[in-house]
Amino acid sequence: MINGMTGDTNGGLCLIKAYPHYTYDQTNLNCPTGCTDSTGYTTTYLPMGIYIKPYINTNANYSINVLDESISIVVDTISGFTESYITDLITTGYTSYDGSGFENRVIYDDTLNKFFYFDNQINSSACQLLTDPIWAIISHTTNELYNGVGDYWYNELNDCGDLTGNKYVYLNDINPGSGTYGQEQIILKCI
Repeated sequence: MINGMTGDTNGGLCLIKAYPHYTYDQTNLNCPTGCTDSTGYTTTYLPMGIYIKPYINTNANYSINVLDESISIVVDTISGFTESYITDLITTGYTSYDGSGFENRVIYDDTLNKFFYFDNQINSSACQLLTDPIWAIISHTTNELYNGVGDYWYNELNDCGDLTGNKYVYLNDINPGSGTYGQEQIILKCI
């Protein structure tokens, strides 16, 4: 499994998303000249609070119209579909047939000739959420994560457009499980 995900004893799985980002840390010993700062690149793996569990139909008499795309989807193998489904959920988000975000249709494995269904639970008590903020360097002009190209700080300009000598680092909390998610910090960079 990707991102360190492991299934539980019930056959379900808590989804974990990877958040690659640059970090910033500042230590103030004797301001302003005793200040030191550092950056680093890391990937944080955060539980999404989404629990999925596949179920297999055990009723030998069960059948469904596999040609009706509104109620079923035909796949070559359930394992291939499951891997793709999980990857889609943790990267770009799965839009599903009905726009709900999750696959609500019955899944027919053409190779095994069996029917499956996924139970999807949001904010599941089965999944541990991390609520600590994760502060990542962002671009002040685009609000996107800093990509490591160019300076990670921004020069302050006065009302006339002249440099003041101050440099600022912009951070954003990127943890959706945090109470400060999306909030910004602006820190005066060490001289």
